[in-house]
Amino acid sequence: MITFIATAFEEKYESMAFIGSMLAQKDQRWKAIIYGNKHSVEIDNILQLINDSRITYKVSETNTGFWGCYNRIEALNNLVDTEYIVQTSIQDYYLPNAVSEILKRNEDFIYWNALHNHFEWEKLDAFVKIGSIDWGCFAVKTEIAKNIGIKIPEKPYADGAFAESCNGKCTFMKIDKTLTIHN
Repeated sequence: MITFIATAFEEKYESMAFIGSMLAQKDQRWKAIIYGNKHSVEIDNILQLINDSRITYKVSETNTGFWGCYNRIEALNNLVDTEYIVQTSIQDYYLPNAVSEILKRNEDFIYWNALHNHFEWEKLDAFVKIGSIDWGCFAVKTEIAKNIGIKIPEKPYADGAFAESCNGKCTFMKIDKTLTIHN
């Protein structure tokens, strides 16, 4: 199983894309936790209509840190009970084969490419280094992620800093496919 932790900043339409991409997964071995920086009636309404127990919504009591890092830390340490975790954002869309592609590998750290708005919608050819990977482009075994921990960055590169901190502590595998569209 894999848990997707999606930080949210009250984006109604983006949350519909993320949630829709989860529901469209061919492989059903996933959970999603949407972790918002404040309560969103729109997200509540969407989840009530869908009524899928694999998707939960949690609201943060603090709203600090780059790109929801405190929420990511809280979720990793207290909410995840699956073998793998993907730290992502509510605006990310996962292709229908993403879960199956990730789970057919048996590595500690699995990463893949994305179409990314910060790269003019060109492919982000992901690599394990700061500035070359995005939270939504990698899965890590939960036990390893908890042992390494997410650090609050001084600059907005927590994803790359976390990925780099895994070097020498786990095995890596790149799926040479695009599995994420990042808005």
